[in-house]
Amino acid sequence: SRSRCAGLRHRPPPGAAPRIASDWLCLESMIAGILRDFVRADALLARAEEMEPERPWVHVEKAMNFLRQDRPRQALAAAERSLQLRADYRPGVQAVATCRVVLGDDEAALELLAQADGRLQCGPIALQRGALLPELDRHDEAAAALIRARELMPLLEPGFEAHLAARESDIAARRGDHALAAQLAEKAGRGGFHALVARNAR
Repeated sequence: SRSRCAGLRHRPPPGAAPRIASDWLCLESMIAGILRDFVRADALLARAEEMEPERPWVHVEKAMNFLRQDRPRQALAAAERSLQLRADYRPGVQAVATCRVVLGDDEAALELLAQADGRLQCGPIALQRGALLPELDRHDEAAAALIRARELMPLLEPGFEAHLAARESDIAARRGDHALAAQLAEKAGRGGFHALVARNAR
């Protein structure tokens, strides 16, 4: 992975403002982390934090980097720091919820998402709730969360529409509404598991 990272440019564009430079370093860190070069990813994030220590996004990126390294407790601390800097920061809320799930505390994650959902009216937060609730067999609540996600995101791109329809199809099937599950599976796309569901339901 180190050789694959070798071509990355490890400095922001010349003359970039601190915010832009920090974003640049976070992006490079994310790429390095995905390629499992965590020494480089950590170093880039340290530079980004040095430039913008009070920027919530930097701490969200730190959280994601820790998760890639299977260090969920450090990830949670970094994600919570983003919310200390900016309450109800949407990426921070979702990062904290993700860390809580990784640590096995689904209920705490759901409570955080539910509180934020009421204040932020944010489609991705409703969608994250809708994805987590079925894991606790709370399918009616999950269906309501996905309806809310649709209401908050009326202009979905086709790919995301298919993704959401697939989730709705799964929940409808778990609730015993197989006709609706088949209808939604049809909307979920032409290939893969949900296409097979739709074909078998005809």
